[in-house]
Amino acid sequence: MDYSMMQETVTILIASYQSGNDLKVAVESTLAQDYPRKELIICDDGSDEAITVDLLNQFSAQGIRIVRQKVNRGTVRNLNAGLRCSEGQWVITLAADDRFKTIHSITQLVSEAYDTQAQWVVGRTELVGCENVWIDKSPIEDIESNTNPYAFFETLCYSCWLPSSGNLYRRSFLEQFGLYDERYYLVEDWPLFLKAARSRHSPRRLDKITIVRKKDGVSNKKAQVNFKYQTDLIEIMEKEILPYLDLLPSEVQKKIYRRCKDKEQIFQYRFYKKTPFEKMIWFIEHPMVIFRRLLERLKNND
Repeated sequence: MDYSMMQETVTILIASYQSGNDLKVAVESTLAQDYPRKELIICDDGSDEAITVDLLNQFSAQGIRIVRQKVNRGTVRNLNAGLRCSEGQWVITLAADDRFKTIHSITQLVSEAYDTQAQWVVGRTELVGCENVWIDKSPIEDIESNTNPYAFFETLCYSCWLPSSGNLYRRSFLEQFGLYDERYYLVEDWPLFLKAARSRHSPRRLDKITIVRKKDGVSNKKAQVNFKYQTDLIEIMEKEILPYLDLLPSEVQKKIYRRCKDKEQIFQYRFYKKTPFEKMIWFIEHPMVIFRRLLERLKNND
């Protein structure tokens, strides 16, 4: 591999909180990368469990940089703390239960960025820990051929289908959007993607698996009953989607508006309707929300 065109430093931020031995795998995977100029920073969000604290102390003794929060501040602030003291011209973030697919993953991402002059490159993601290994499928190729300049924004309004890990960002690209948005607690990726899409930025797709993720990460395990996570999603819809629907065709605006409002109602039911009577009243008042939800699930199972 010719590294003459790849002399810039890549910062790898690993977000950790009570991560246990998963953190060890993520760190070893990063240190094994063959890209020559890399900066590893572990961003720990106030872990106090013994196994994680012991690992952090071991890594610190080995010269690995640790940015530790005194108390749990949430994923977004935790990652920004690491970003602000990093020095790389490129940035990759990992969760502690992620790992790079091969020793060449960073090199592959950087090579794609240099070959295409892209500011943002995303590789493919492999999800393990379930009966069948799942490999992400994204509509990026379809978006690139779409003449609608806000096609990427439209797809993201429905869901955050783009993986959070495995993205290579030029630092100046992140700074353009103010780093990760600290109005949110756990969700760092979706607001950034929506802001970028509204500015008509989209990632360059690298058709190689670069990241392996565990099925039971924050955004997969018990996400539906995680109050802080779900609160972030509702606030993102209110702040990053609904005020900008005029960028989209009128028929699309109606669909996305209805979808966001349905999700708000489901959020109210899930977290604020405590008694059987309150739940019954909700079902009586919102039959179409239930109907649309069932249709969506049937469609997704096809």
